[in-house]
Amino acid sequence: MLMSKVSSKEEYVWHLEKTLEHGWSVDDLTSQVKSQLYERQVVANKISILKTDCLLNKRILL
Repeated sequence: MLMSKVSSKEEYVWHLEKTLEHGWSVDDLTSQVKSQLYERQVVANKISILKTDCLLNKRILL
């Protein structure tokens, strides 16, 4: 069921880990998938890491 609702194996594993971590019910998990929690958290984190890397690279070049 879950695999048909997500776009990648990485997202599937992420949702499984979060379900175990937070003790989500099936309804909770379904709600999190529908609300695109993975996209919001993982993409936001990747952007934050990219910004940090860019700032560090600027300091090294200066």
